Amino acid sequence: MLPFYARVPRALIPSLLCLFMLQGCLGGGSDSQERPDSQPDGTVNGQVLDPPIRGALVKLVSAEGDALSSLVRTDDDGRFSLPYRGTVTGARLVATGGQDSGTGLSFQGLSLSAPLTDNPNGIVTPVTTLVAHLTAQGFSLDSARQRVAARLGLDASLLLASPKEHGGLQHRAVLLAHFQTLLRGEQNPEDLLWQAVTEYDTDLAAAARALAGNDTLLGSTQQRLTDNADLLDTLAALDDSGSAEQVLGLATRTLVMRTLERYLSQSLDYTPDTETARSHLEHLAEAVWAANHQRGLQPASAAGLNVVRYLLNQYGIDPEGLDQVDFQIPAGIGADQNIPLLANRDAIDPSQALGSRERLGDDQDARRAYFFRSELSPYYRSERLFEGVYDDNYLDPLYAAIAEGQARAGLLDDATRTLRTQVFSPRERIAAFRKAGQALLKQGQVAPALTLLDRARDEFETYLEGVGIRNIVSADAENALNLVGDYLEAGRPDLAEAALAPLYDYVDLYADPDGGLQGPYYNINGALVDLAEAQVQEAENNGLRDPYYQQALTSTTLLQRWTDGLGRQNNTLTCAAIRTQYTARYAALFARLGVHDEAQAATETFAALLQEPCNGYSTTFTYMIAPVYGYLEDFEGFERFLNNVVTPIPPLGAYSAGDARKSIRAQQAVALIKSDSVQAATDYLSEQLGDDLAAQLNLLTFGGGGIQEDDDYEMNSVNRYVINTLHDQNRDDLAHLVSEAAWELVTSEAYENRYQTAKQAIEQGCRKLAIASEYLGNLTQARQRMAVCAQRALALVDGAGTVERYNLLRFAGEGLYHFDLSEGLPEIAARLGDLTAGLSQEDRTKVQRLRLRLLAATNNTDAALNVFAQAHSDLSARAKAAGEETERAGAATASRELLMTAGYAADKLRGRTAARGQPDEQELLLAGALEDAAIRFAVNDDDANLSAFAIIQRVNSLSTRNSSLVDLAGYLGGFDALEQAKSVANAAQGQARYDRLAKAADGLAARDLFPGTDLATFDFDLDGRPDFFNASAQPEPGTDPPLTLDDDIDGDGITDDVDPTPYCGSCG
Repeated sequence: MLPFYARVPRALIPSLLCLFMLQGCLGGGSDSQERPDSQPDGTVNGQVLDPPIRGALVKLVSAEGDALSSLVRTDDDGRFSLPYRGTVTGARLVATGGQDSGTGLSFQGLSLSAPLTDNPNGIVTPVTTLVAHLTAQGFSLDSARQRVAARLGLDASLLLASPKEHGGLQHRAVLLAHFQTLLRGEQNPEDLLWQAVTEYDTDLAAAARALAGNDTLLGSTQQRLTDNADLLDTLAALDDSGSAEQVLGLATRTLVMRTLERYLSQSLDYTPDTETARSHLEHLAEAVWAANHQRGLQPASAAGLNVVRYLLNQYGIDPEGLDQVDFQIPAGIGADQNIPLLANRDAIDPSQALGSRERLGDDQDARRAYFFRSELSPYYRSERLFEGVYDDNYLDPLYAAIAEGQARAGLLDDATRTLRTQVFSPRERIAAFRKAGQALLKQGQVAPALTLLDRARDEFETYLEGVGIRNIVSADAENALNLVGDYLEAGRPDLAEAALAPLYDYVDLYADPDGGLQGPYYNINGALVDLAEAQVQEAENNGLRDPYYQQALTSTTLLQRWTDGLGRQNNTLTCAAIRTQYTARYAALFARLGVHDEAQAATETFAALLQEPCNGYSTTFTYMIAPVYGYLEDFEGFERFLNNVVTPIPPLGAYSAGDARKSIRAQQAVALIKSDSVQAATDYLSEQLGDDLAAQLNLLTFGGGGIQEDDDYEMNSVNRYVINTLHDQNRDDLAHLVSEAAWELVTSEAYENRYQTAKQAIEQGCRKLAIASEYLGNLTQARQRMAVCAQRALALVDGAGTVERYNLLRFAGEGLYHFDLSEGLPEIAARLGDLTAGLSQEDRTKVQRLRLRLLAATNNTDAALNVFAQAHSDLSARAKAAGEETERAGAATASRELLMTAGYAADKLRGRTAARGQPDEQELLLAGALEDAAIRFAVNDDDANLSAFAIIQRVNSLSTRNSSLVDLAGYLGGFDALEQAKSVANAAQGQARYDRLAKAADGLAARDLFPGTDLATFDFDLDGRPDFFNASAQPEPGTDPPLTLDDDIDGDGITDDVDPTPYCGSCG
C-alpha cells in the first residue's frame, strides 16, 4: 500500500503541501484600509456652498491626508454634521460630488476643500478650495489667504466665509465653480485652477482659451474650454456690487438664457439677432427661471436639453415667432411643475422630441452619443442602482466596468473621466485603464488603445511613488505584467521594458533563495505562474506569433527570475517544495516556447532541488518536469534522471519515477511522428498501453473534451497531448494526420465493440474527434464527424439503462447543439422526454434543461416554453417537499441553473443572427420569450408555483442563500430586468444588498444582443438590427457590414431620419 501522500490526486498536492509549510501559504499584504473608530472625539458642522451643494460626500482628513472621519452626505441646503476622531490640527474638509442647487452645476468627480483652522462654520466653497490647495503645498494659512485674495480681488478676511454673506464672494464662487467643472477628468484640476487664477486673476475666459490649446489635456476638456469661454466672459462681467442674492439671481438668469440661446443656435440653426427677438427670448428665459424655482440651467447639459426640448414641443414654440412683435410667452410656463422635474434629471429623457437638426438618421456618432447620454444607457442605469451606496469597494469595480464599456463604445475621454473621477482605488484604476486599452487592442484600435495604456502607466508610476516598491502586492505585479503584454501587442517594446522595470527592481531587492519564505514575495510568484501559463497558452493558440510569443517569453523569463529567488519553508521534507514545483512549471513553459537552453537549465535546477535532504516529498512533482524532456526529445536523459536522481530519494522516489514515465508518452509519440510517421507513434502507444484503446485515443488527442452549457468545449491547457503539442508547434499538417488516425481508431470495430458506454464511446470517443476537427480549423469535417457520432449514440440507447440512456442522449444532443446540427435535435429531445422513471430529481432537471436548449435551437417555441414551465413547476414541488437542507439547497441550485440555461438558449438564438447577418423573426421572438419566462420564474410567485427567489429563501444556510441570491440578481441584470434585480437586492441590507446590486450591474454590463461578434451590442427594439456599430469595431470603409443598421431604432414605423423620439416607440 502506498502512503497516503502518494495516493492523493495531483491537483491536491499543492494544497496538502500547505499543511507541511503553513507559513508559506499565508497571504501577504492587504488592500483594505483601517476604518475610523466609531467613537468620536468631536463633531464638525458645516456647509458646502457655491450656492448650496446637495448630495456631496464630506470627510475630514489630516494634514497628511489620512481620514479622520467616515463619509457623510450633505442635505438640500449643503449642510453636514461630521463626527471625527483624532487630532484636527492642520486638518481639511473635503467634499466630493453633489449638485449645485442654484446653478445646476454637477460636481460629480470633483472635490472642494477647506482648511478647518479659522473656519468655525465649516464652510467649503470653490474659494476655500484655493486656500486649502495652497496650505496643502506648505503655505501658511495667512499667506494662502493673502495670495488668493490678491488674485480674486477680495478681502482676505472673507475667503472662509459663506458666499451668501457677500456679493463679490458669491460672484467669485460661481465663476470659479464653472471653470473648475470644465476641468473634470483631468489628473490635477486644482493645480490647473490655481494656475489659471495665478496667470489671469478673474479673467477665466482668457484662461480657458489659453488652456484649450494645451494638448496634454483630454480632447473633450479642450473642447469644453473653447465652448464655454464666452459664458465665462458673461459671468465675469456680472455686476457684483449688490447682495449675494442679487448676484446669484443675475447668474442663474444668465445661465437659463445661455441654455436657450445655445440650443436654438446649435439644434435649430436660429439666432435671435434682432432686439425684438432677444427681448422675447429674455422674457421666455425669465419664465423658465421662475418655473425652475429661480435656479439656473447648464448649457448643453442633459437637464438643459430636456427642459428646452420640452418647452418647444409642449408649448409649440416656433423660434421664428420670436422675431414677431406680437409674440406672447405661453401661459402656464412660469408655473409648469414639469420644468423643475426635468431640470433635476441628469440624463437625456428619450420622450423629449429632438430638434430638426438633431435627428439621428444613420449618423452613428450621433446615435451613440444620444444613447449613452440618455436614461437608457446601461452605464447610467448601473449607476442608479447604487444610489445611496458610498462604499468604494463596490463603487470602484462598478465604475471600472462602466469605463471599459465607454472605451469599447469609442468614448475614450468619457472612460478616462470616469476612471479619474469615480474610481478611488489606485490599483483598480490602473487595472481599469489597462483593461479598457486592451479591449481596444483586441479590436485593432491601436492608437486609442495606447492612449489608455499610457494613462495606466502614468497612474502606475504615481502609485509606486506613493506606496514604495517594497509594498507592492500580487495585484500590482499582475497590473505591471499585463501592461507589458499590452504594450508588446501594440508594438511598443520600449514602453513594455519600462513598465517591467519595477518588478525586476523588486526581485533585486527581495530575492533570497537561502532565506525564509516571504508571504508577499510568494503571493506575487503564484500570480506570475498563472499569468505566464495563460500567456503561453495564448501564444500557442496564435501560432507562437508576435506579439503573443514575446508576451509569453517576457512573463516566463520574469517567472524564472522570481522563482529562483523564492525562499524556503521550515520543514524537513518540503523545504523547497514550492520552488521545485514552480521550477518545473517555468521549465515546461520555456520548452513549449522553444527556448531549449533555458528549459534544459531548468531541468538541472529541478534535479538539484530534489536532491536537497530536506525536500524529499518534492519528487511527487517529477511528472511535471517529464514533458520538458519530451519537448527537448531527451528521452535517454530522462531515464537517467529517473534512475539516478529520482528513484533513490525516499520516501516516494520510486513511485514518482514510475508515475513520471507515463507523463512523457505523448511527447515520445510526437517525436516519432516528426521523425518517422503517425503509424510509428500509434504502434508505440499500443505497445505501451496494450489493449487500452481509450488511453491511446486520449494521448493522441487532448485532455478534456466536455462541452459546457455555454456551448464552449473544455481542453486541458496544462497536460499537452499529441494533437495539442503539434498544434502548439505549428505542425497542423501532422496534427490533421493524427486526427485521421484517431478517427479510424474510434470508429474501428475493435473500439466500438470494447467501448459502449456514453463516456468512452461518445464524450471521450467520437465526439472528442469532432471537437479535434474544430480545434484544427476544419468545421465541415467536425460537423460530419458529429453527425456520425450522434448516430452511434442513438444506436447504443436501446440496450442501455435509464441513466446510461440519458448520458448517451445528452452527449449526442450537446454535440449536435454545439455544431448547430438542428436536424437530429427533435428526435433526441423527444427521447429525452421519455426519460422520467429511474432518474434522480437532479438528473430530471438536467434533462429538462437540455431539452429546453435543444427545442429552442429548433425554433420550437411552444415546446421550449412548455418545457420551461414544466421545469418551473417541478422545481417548485421539489422545494415544497424538501425536508432536508441538502434537498432545499439542491432545489435552489437547480433554480439558478434553469435561469442560466434560459440565458444560454437565448444567446444561442441571437448569436445566429450575429453570425448570419440576417435576423430571423421567430428566433428572436423565442429568445425574448425565454427571457420573459425566466424573469417571471425568478421573482413572481403564483397560486401554484414558487419563484426562484422563494425557493432560494427556503435554504437555511445564510452563506448558501446569499450567494444564490447574488447569482439570481446577476441573471436578472443579464436579462435587462433591473427592477426585478433591485427587488431581490432590497430584500437584504448592508453588504448582502450591495453584493446583489453589484452582480446585477455586472449582468447588465455583459448583456450583448449580438453575441459572437464585436461589431455591435445594442438592439433597442430587439429586431436583430443594431442601433449602431461599436465605435471600436466598425466594418472597413467601403465594405458592406455583415449586419444591417436599423433605420427605425424603436420600431415605431417612423424612420430615424424623421423620428423626433428615436428611442421612444410609444411617443408617437
